Amino acid sequence: MKRVSYLPPTEVMSTLTATILLAYTLAHFIRLPSQAFTLQFAGVTIPVTIDITTITSLLVAGLVIGGMEALLRAHPQHPGQGTYINWLLPSLSAWILGVTLNLLKNSPYWWAAVLAGGLVLTLVCLAEYVVLTPENPLYHWATPGLSLLAFGLYLVLTIVLHNMGVRLFWRIPTLTAASVLVSLRILQLHLPGHRLIWGVYSAALLSAQSAAALHYLRLSPGQYGLLLLAPLYALLAWINAHTEQAPHPWLEATLVAGTLIVFSFLV
Repeated sequence: MKRVSYLPPTEVMSTLTATILLAYTLAHFIRLPSQAFTLQFAGVTIPVTIDITTITSLLVAGLVIGGMEALLRAHPQHPGQGTYINWLLPSLSAWILGVTLNLLKNSPYWWAAVLAGGLVLTLVCLAEYVVLTPENPLYHWATPGLSLLAFGLYLVLTIVLHNMGVRLFWRIPTLTAASVLVSLRILQLHLPGHRLIWGVYSAALLSAQSAAALHYLRLSPGQYGLLLLAPLYALLAWINAHTEQAPHPWLEATLVAGTLIVFSFLV
């Protein structure tokens, strides 16, 4: 009887992670002239800059999608259907890693961020491989771990955007898109087979409104991130508990969100 491997092929996994980190490392040392231009939309002038960071982000997005598809198709129990849902968090984590590295490009902590980002990216890809089949004995560990990583990625993104002073015009669509990816993946993990459209829509709307409301307050990046994470976590926890008909659907949502809000004032 052939023994089924529950972990991804080492060579595919290591090649994917190493290629992505190599792309960001090369972008750190390559200097190319940037191209700036403006777009007109509904009477609003939108400045757009294309530089080595933009090019790297697009290339890495393609690398992640192609690499994850190759990794998932190497699974001995591949379902044979579309696995686009498993691309979401790896793509988001690679993009957030690029934004963070761009912020730290002149910092002595840049190499530490590269190593930490590579570790997180590896864990996300590993978890996505594990949750592909519920029969995997590691499934019940990977599912909450993947949810935790998703919330952690959203928190890092909010902190980085606030620390960079990104304009509200760009911040709202960025955080809205991130909340869509995070909520879609988390709800699909915990509520397979259910209609997720209203939950994802509610999460996107809540994130956009929260980002706009907190933008002009004098908050540190850590406070800003925690105060944005709290309502998103509360909403997704409530949707999960309510759908599964838990006896107290607001209990986890209230406790965790309240803890995050209290902790934000201690940062």
